[in-house]
Amino acid sequence: MNNYLDVETISNKIDKAVVRNESINPTASIIIVTYNSNISLFEQTIKSLTDNTTNSYEILIIDNSEKSHLQDSFTDTKVNYIKLKRNYGLTIGRNIGISYSKGKILIFLDDDAIPGENFIDEHIKAHQVNNISALRGKCLPRTKSIFNHFASHYDLGNDTIPYIVNLEGNSSFNKNILIDVGGFSTALEGAGGHEGLEISKRIIAKTMNPNSIIYCPKAIIYHDYSKSLFHFLKKEIRHRNHWKYISKDHSDLIEFYQSYSHNIPRSYRDLDFLTKTKIVLIRALCRLVLRSHTHFQTFRGYNKRLKSNN
Repeated sequence: MNNYLDVETISNKIDKAVVRNESINPTASIIIVTYNSNISLFEQTIKSLTDNTTNSYEILIIDNSEKSHLQDSFTDTKVNYIKLKRNYGLTIGRNIGISYSKGKILIFLDDDAIPGENFIDEHIKAHQVNNISALRGKCLPRTKSIFNHFASHYDLGNDTIPYIVNLEGNSSFNKNILIDVGGFSTALEGAGGHEGLEISKRIIAKTMNPNSIIYCPKAIIYHDYSKSLFHFLKKEIRHRNHWKYISKDHSDLIEFYQSYSHNIPRSYRDLDFLTKTKIVLIRALCRLVLRSHTHFQTFRGYNKRLKSNN
């Protein structure tokens, strides 16, 4: 099993680390990997975290940005800041967060997500009550963006059920388990896509317990699937490329995913005609882009890079 948490590899990627309170022993560490984030939205994310918990915690900001002033924006003693030498992507950033964390429970949060009420407490309680290895929470729309209709996996209802981590930006893990399986795969580059599926497979293989990962509906974030058509298409291409890589070299993951995917609700019955029409048109455009020769040519070179990082 690969160890993506190699200390020497991680330390070589760090430009600056500001750890403000080394003496604390928090219950949870909230790890946020960011890249050229919207500063006002990011400030709202951090404020929402600091306002709504009674548990001990720390926040780790892993900054992939080329130029950033985030260190000066957050001076709370619970907020630690780690600036990387360049943009290493989401999975490497998360692994660096793991290596610096002190909490027993590691919570991963997107930099443009707003945590709901009692967000930290709900993650901690779910681990303590259910004795689990990991969980993914629920995501509700932050705005009325049309692209939120393409994220049927964001909200799986109101029941706690065994599931996989396919909402990485609202997930948490038992730190010891995460270290035991070697952290997140760095083969899945860039801004992410299906890395939760890959690590879920390793966790369940390690624990030999398909119920060790759950969906927790009370751990809520507010987040939009995409902010524009261009961003949506980029995201779909990236996810498609990651899925092709997984399908080719890890075919067992496909069957593993399909054993859970039947739980995803898919219904547009309550939408108005105009919204349904927009969804159909966006889907058609997305299929056209994904089928284009240019992007498959891009994928060939992309796949070579993935393999070289494995």
